[in-house]
Amino acid sequence: MAMTDNPGMSGDRVRQLLVTAGIVFALLLNGAANVLPINGLTTAEISDRFIVFVVPAGYVFAIWGVIYLGQLGFLAQTWRPSMLRDPLLRRLGLLPALIGLLNGSWILLWHYEIFPLTVAVMVALLVALIALYRAGGFEQTARPWSGASRSDRWLVQVPFSLYLGWITVATIANIAAVGKWAEVTTLGLAPEQVAALVLAVGLLIATWVMLRTLDVTYGAVIIWAYLGIVVKEQATPYVPWVAGAAVAVTVVLIVAAFVRRRPPAPLGAG
Repeated sequence: MAMTDNPGMSGDRVRQLLVTAGIVFALLLNGAANVLPINGLTTAEISDRFIVFVVPAGYVFAIWGVIYLGQLGFLAQTWRPSMLRDPLLRRLGLLPALIGLLNGSWILLWHYEIFPLTVAVMVALLVALIALYRAGGFEQTARPWSGASRSDRWLVQVPFSLYLGWITVATIANIAAVGKWAEVTTLGLAPEQVAALVLAVGLLIATWVMLRTLDVTYGAVIIWAYLGIVVKEQATPYVPWVAGAAVAVTVVLIVAAFVRRRPPAPLGAG
């Protein structure tokens, strides 16, 4: 029996180590970006070059601290002796490691101003998070009353719901910033109008996800980000109205999540 278990144990241990390495890589790069900083510039200093009206107020980015704290909680769950062969962690596989690798890589690309590649990496990060979300079955277990265990909810699902919510917004902002850098044509639309349209697209995506998953954590991140845009751009035409409407719609969806008990459709389903 011991010989039969060894291959599985070895594979699970390798998974633990690679997941840890990927998450630590992202944490170290994020720390370096703010402390050194990398290439002599902070992430915010580079972002401030692009006036795109879809970047939240500076305080909103404190959510990265919460996201990384969640990742540390996930690591703690991963390294509990009883969780070595946990079915949920096995389903997630190496996706957490890939997510950490992509996150850290994005930081390097952004700080060395290789902007086109930042879009590709950010989209890949979003896709990897969606893949993890589906692999974990979070479209079912993220909803209220799902019956998920406390540890699975607070140390696995919630950390990655936070991550997915923020990267949904970050992807939109990243594309808008790089589009500004590349001087992509806006077909005669004013920057404020472009920003309002981009925010409306973000709202449609968030609404689609919320209706299918009832994920309150995801919705709370959308509210946090869009409120930050309202605060920062309150004097900008169009933008605060669209962002404010997004906040109101998401609040309604969160309330609905607590009263709707029917299992939602899988994320990505037609």
